[in-house]
Amino acid sequence: ISAFQVIDDLSPPSARAEAQSWTQASVFIGSAGGAAMGGALIDAAGPVAAMAAGAASVAIAAVILNVGRRLLVAPDWDVTATPRAPDSAVEAAP
Repeated sequence: ISAFQVIDDLSPPSARAEAQSWTQASVFIGSAGGAAMGGALIDAAGPVAAMAAGAASVAIAAVILNVGRRLLVAPDWDVTATPRAPDSAVEAAP
């Protein structure tokens, strides 16, 4: 849930739906990939190894997030401003 809030805070309003879609896609891909790798690891080395790999993955993700959070700076979007009308018909054309 917090990832989706960060995406809302950091993406421009015009690209928010696309940013949310990419975030949701990464959740699905990570879930599917993790389940497949976990199953293969259980078959190859047993459940203890799979649990250890899962714990190591969480620890690595925590380190990456703590190091990378300094890079996440909220932009100064003025979301309260009313959209301006196009200056001409040429500017309004797609």
